[in-house]
Amino acid sequence: MVMMALQVILIALIAYFLVFKLFGNSYDSAVMANGLCGFGLGGNAFGGWSDESAQGISTFFFMYL
Repeated sequence: MVMMALQVILIALIAYFLVFKLFGNSYDSAVMANGLCGFGLGGNAFGGWSDESAQGISTFFFMYL
């Protein structure tokens, strides 16, 4: 249980401070951070795709897939 909590905290910190900030605080960077969270926690990177916003699907994310 402790290891899983540490993994969640570490992935959240990396996603926010490294990925979200590095890719420019935009919608595309939020999609990239969401993919990292999904992949880093043992799922897949497509977990956030079911919720399309008014901006549509991020084409920037497809370049890194």
